Amino acid sequence: MLIGLVFFGRREMVKVLDCYLKRNLKDNGGLLDQVIFTVHTDNEEDLAYLEDLLKTSPRYSKHIQTQTYSDGWYTANWEPVKDPKAVYIKIDDDVVFIENKTISAVVTRLLDNPQYFAVSANVLNNPSLSWVHYHISDFNKDGSTPAPYAGHRWLPARVPPGSPYNIEDSPVSTFTYDAFGPSLGNWAAAAQSHYSFLHHLEKGDTWRYEFDTWDYSYTRLSINFFAIRGKDIMDAFPFPFSDDEAFLTEIRLAELKGMWHGLTDTDLMSRYKAYADEMVCVNIPVM
Repeated sequence: MLIGLVFFGRREMVKVLDCYLKRNLKDNGGLLDQVIFTVHTDNEEDLAYLEDLLKTSPRYSKHIQTQTYSDGWYTANWEPVKDPKAVYIKIDDDVVFIENKTISAVVTRLLDNPQYFAVSANVLNNPSLSWVHYHISDFNKDGSTPAPYAGHRWLPARVPPGSPYNIEDSPVSTFTYDAFGPSLGNWAAAAQSHYSFLHHLEKGDTWRYEFDTWDYSYTRLSINFFAIRGKDIMDAFPFPFSDDEAFLTEIRLAELKGMWHGLTDTDLMSRYKAYADEMVCVNIPVM
């Protein structure tokens, strides 16, 4: 059993994610048996959207926390993990692109390596992974000026032919190997990261971001998209530590001695949505 566990709270981003979730359902040739949206919002428009979304697939369901926890909704999001034999794919609601092979790759790597506690996807704009991408990929030469108006496209810097360009003068040069790195708060660096990815997606050379295995060696990793066995969550639930990310990637992992691998002012969301609609879910009804 393979279950998607989406931490739901922002409908504008889930409108993009919905396409990729449906593309990966078993009904459409994917691997997901079901998707559970665990709710952590009280916004009425978000909740109304979710109710409509649930009607679009019998494999979609929602979970609302049943108990109160010291850290609020972080721990509550893990309540629906009830099947010890299932593999759960935890997905943040701001994931707006999933490569076709991603889910099969992370699940296969987890199941083929019983010593692994969890396997993370290769996530763009994940703070510490952004540092990795900066060193192995080819970033577009974007400027750092904030968008002058909503929906503006952040255009690449035009460098005259033959003129030198120092990538270290651009926002992405500030990336650090840190779970709280600049991509969390540096709008310019995050935007450059996304627009560079879209540039390579259009060119068909996203292989520039790929690598095999990256061992985090018990250091913190943002858990945006990762596969984990249901039993490993259930054995430790409710978590004794208020920060689920720190608990799963540092504390619990060290206890088990396992291994861990792994912009709303622009037009980025509309671009990701357009790509999903036009290139991924052409024949799959999405919201």
